Amino acid sequence: MRTEYINILKDNGKCDCLLILAPDKKTKVKLEKEVNKNIPPEISYKICLVSELLNDPYEVISSG
Repeated sequence: MRTEYINILKDNGKCDCLLILAPDKKTKVKLEKEVNKNIPPEISYKICLVSELLNDPYEVISSG
């Protein structure tokens, strides 16, 4: 989880919103818990499953 946190901070400001992909639901829940706890609220990001992005990329991107 530390790597994701560092990447979010590093990439902040390079785009409008960061999209963080998780391979499975267990990892997604863990990421949400850690990222929501540590990332400042001014950073815009969305955490979703890889399968969600592949199944409906427009929905994932537009809801972010």
